[in-house]
Amino acid sequence: MTEAQAGEFDYIIVGAGAAGSVLAERLSADPETRVLLLEESKGAGGHWASRVPGARGWLQRDPSRVYGYHVEPGSRGPAERWLRGRMPGGTSAVGSMLWVRGGETDWAQMAHATGSEAWDWPEMSRALRELEHHAFGGSEIRGRGGPVSLRLSEPLRPLMQAVMKAGAESGWRLREDPNEADPEGLGPAAWTIDDKGRRVTAWTAFVRGAKDRPNLRIETGVRVDRVLIDEGRAYGIEGRRGTAQLLFRTRGEVILCAGAVITPKILMLSGIGDGMALRRAGIETKHHSPNIGRGLRDQLALTTNWRLRHWRDSDNRAYTGARLWMNALRYLLSGEGALGLGGAELVGFIASQKSMTLPDLMITAAAHSQEAAQGVAGLEPEPGMRLSGHMLRPESSGYVFAASPDPDAPPQIEANHLSTERDRGRAIATLRRLRELARRPALTEFIEGETVISAWAKSDDDILDLYRRYGRSAGHAVGSCAMGPDDLDPLDARLCLRGVARLRVCDASIFPEMPAGGPLAPVMAAALRAAEFILADAAKRGAEDAEADGAEEAADADAETADGEVAAVVDAAPDDAPDDAPGEKPAPPAPGAQPETETRPAAASTG
Repeated sequence: MTEAQAGEFDYIIVGAGAAGSVLAERLSADPETRVLLLEESKGAGGHWASRVPGARGWLQRDPSRVYGYHVEPGSRGPAERWLRGRMPGGTSAVGSMLWVRGGETDWAQMAHATGSEAWDWPEMSRALRELEHHAFGGSEIRGRGGPVSLRLSEPLRPLMQAVMKAGAESGWRLREDPNEADPEGLGPAAWTIDDKGRRVTAWTAFVRGAKDRPNLRIETGVRVDRVLIDEGRAYGIEGRRGTAQLLFRTRGEVILCAGAVITPKILMLSGIGDGMALRRAGIETKHHSPNIGRGLRDQLALTTNWRLRHWRDSDNRAYTGARLWMNALRYLLSGEGALGLGGAELVGFIASQKSMTLPDLMITAAAHSQEAAQGVAGLEPEPGMRLSGHMLRPESSGYVFAASPDPDAPPQIEANHLSTERDRGRAIATLRRLRELARRPALTEFIEGETVISAWAKSDDDILDLYRRYGRSAGHAVGSCAMGPDDLDPLDARLCLRGVARLRVCDASIFPEMPAGGPLAPVMAAALRAAEFILADAAKRGAEDAEADGAEEAADADAETADGEVAAVVDAAPDDAPDDAPGEKPAPPAPGAQPETETRPAAASTG
């Protein structure tokens, strides 16, 4: 085992994604605090293409830039691979750049599920505003001056303007900002793209400006295998860089930020999890926590393609041939054009049924259409647009477990999509609402019709079969190491793992309820809250330690005083057998008195 550190760290952060990047910057702001940030991917700043919004498809097809985790199909869901970012910044460096925060109701439900007002809308909206540098400027709901630059998909092109009109014809509210306290309705998307057209990742927003701090150490190319635990307390991390075994120690805390797939795997490899699941995997149980890896929830998305009448309205040719070079030049000169767009231009939150009081579906629209294929498909050779949708808060839940004690073995994942009748009903409603939107009069001059990929699905059973064939994860998995008020919940509301001291988790796995939309903004806001919890708890421990040290010093001082008083009394007392003074004789006893016996002063006989 190679000792890969000089001395101990105050905090070890595992993973430089959306949460880990925020925590590394916040915790290292105090120059007296030593922070170690571990990241499995190599390089100190990610790939240049991660700054170009339109390069996300290329990055997602590169196995050196993304992880692909096999997911079991289950009885109703598709067999698929979940893609996650494999570079500093995590999935924020390769994803769709949509900034969706969740509304007031979402965070009220989160507070109820966690049993803590620390996760309610007032606290979370404050944290979200602190993150943001919004193109609209600051307000009661939007932030200004934060590290995450945001812009809207404006001005809208004619096709997207027509989709907005179709939404109005459908009775949907039209709004300017997708991140209002009540997000219901349809409007422009908010992107994590700055005013120069560059993607903003968690790494560029937080770590890039802090990486030269002498108290922040960043180790890339390190895969963490397990948390080291002794007598119920985390004290370090064991991992590897190539063939070299590494050990990092902390006198403070270990904070896992590896995501909803890998965090529970690391915990299980450390012996933390359901005892029966650990035994099946051949792993010794060190702490029984039955819900580690369970409660996994993800949003199953369905994309429909719509053939357009005119090439001028579609971006399907924008990324190939001479047009690619023209768009690249335009992007380099202005930061605009097809290469400067986020993953969707419109975002909507709507109800699957008119009787519902809260939106339960999310839809997105974009001026391109992809071929039907496994993985990341290419664009269609004909002009097209896409309308996508997924349910917001699925009931169906699955699991992610370590499959064996071998860290190289991939995790076992079962998403268990569409396992409840309610989820299946909402999945069917999603496609029907997308079709209603596309067939409104406002889109007649733009759309010829639905493509054959999905047009054949008419009945409810057909639609469910369509999900089995072409449904895909929205990349929003949460809940596999969730916080909650019950002793069986893995985490408490301050993100501490129950039963193991000095061990926290902060990533998408912590959410017992799925925030509406995507996890990027909620996870980064959660990391801000986690930093506040960690620093407050450290200050409390410091005060308690100082008080204990003060009490010990006072006790020592009292003991020294008592010892000094005893010594003074002893020194003042006559000797046990004093010698006679020269020239003197002892006085005779008084008449009738007994001879004097040897005694010690009472003050000296304290034992």
